[in-house]
Amino acid sequence: MAAAALFGLAAVLWLSSMSWGERPTTSAPLVLPAAIVIGLLLVARATRRDAGTTGGDLAGILATGLALRLVGLWVRYRDAADAIEYHREGTRIAESLRQLDLGIDAGRPVPGTGAVRIASGAVHAVTFDDLLTSFAVFTLVAFAGSLLLLRAFRVGVPGGDAPRYAVMIMLWPSLWFWPSSLGKESVMLLGLGAAALGVAQLFAGRRAVALGWLTLGLVVIGFVRPHVGLIVLVGLAATAVARPVTSTTGRRTGQVLGALVLLVGGAVLAQATADRLQLDNLGTEQVNEAIQLTADRTFTGSASFEPATVSTPLDYPWAVVTVLLRPFPNEASGIDGLVAAGESLALGLVVLTSLRRLRTTLRDLRRSPYLLYCLTFVASFCFAFSAIGNFGILARQRSQVLPFVFVLLCTRAAEVVRSEPAERRRQRRSRLRSSVRRSASTPPPTPPPHALVAGPSRRRTATAPDDPA
Repeated sequence: MAAAALFGLAAVLWLSSMSWGERPTTSAPLVLPAAIVIGLLLVARATRRDAGTTGGDLAGILATGLALRLVGLWVRYRDAADAIEYHREGTRIAESLRQLDLGIDAGRPVPGTGAVRIASGAVHAVTFDDLLTSFAVFTLVAFAGSLLLLRAFRVGVPGGDAPRYAVMIMLWPSLWFWPSSLGKESVMLLGLGAAALGVAQLFAGRRAVALGWLTLGLVVIGFVRPHVGLIVLVGLAATAVARPVTSTTGRRTGQVLGALVLLVGGAVLAQATADRLQLDNLGTEQVNEAIQLTADRTFTGSASFEPATVSTPLDYPWAVVTVLLRPFPNEASGIDGLVAAGESLALGLVVLTSLRRLRTTLRDLRRSPYLLYCLTFVASFCFAFSAIGNFGILARQRSQVLPFVFVLLCTRAAEVVRSEPAERRRQRRSRLRSSVRRSASTPPPTPPPHALVAGPSRRRTATAPDDPA
């Protein structure tokens, strides 16, 4: 019902904007139904394994998330901002691609903004330079990334609360608003989802498929934000080191594949990150310089604040609070700031109400490599992005880490996990005690007299010598 209402709202909004002079949406009557159909096909594929169980509820959640993204697309299209630049450059690059001219000059560095311009050009080449259609393609790419994140959760945390996680990644404002546009966020969400699924499948023993997803995710992330790709590899390395060691051949093969990904991917992404940050290498001094440069560049505008840069371990808790939970309501200004503050406050309340789940998460870290990966990703992300000194930029960048924060909040509480096995143990112990009491109070059965006396007496009488009298 909610999904149908939101689809209707999206249709009204899209059709109401067909007469915009600056960015007309005359293609809306064709693009919107196509986006809905493609999105629902993705939903059907994602819930195919749930037929007869929770598939109906899950399908409704995913369909609602799709509808919210189409509403968010309309809002982002109305205030396109950076997307206009990607559209302009994408149109130029698309013309070269149609002429099979692959000597493309993106005009900006690759990896980085130039890579997104090239991706925009590839999309424009098949959408005939229609801006709204290009927006829809990138929105569906981000939606596919969210579905991959959900799949990764179900593979990596099989006992987790999948419906709760689906609600969070599908309905959380930052995750359906910021990526629903022509820009980096949608591409990053796809890359993070593919990499997460690769990590989950790698530690679930599905090594061949895992390597493909992990490679795809790292390539996509590396071409857009290679420093985030390094965070992915840090999480993977920490998980590989901390998980229990086994001696099976299959696990050894998985460890070898993981080591190759870490070595090759780490070298490539480290060099790409150093080039993007204009550093000679990624030594401690150079990283500190890059963090300070980021703080100086982002400390501008009305939404600026003093960044929570981590210089000592004592600075780290405040950096986590800043990256995940700020701005506070008293720090917000303007409508956008108030919305960001409201979302941060909501996340804080979710964390407070999920303390029992967090205890379960910490308890299961060694047994669930994917939980450890997500925790390491969140910790590394908070360190790297604590240098940002602008709430507007931070609110947008936060959409990359929220899916992994939600994983930590969607394990099942310890009481729920242990309730059924504990009840079975109590019943088994009760039956055992009752059996012992019955055995102790009931004497063993006495055999009949003839079984012990009559038989032997008859044998002795038959073989006795005659009485001499």
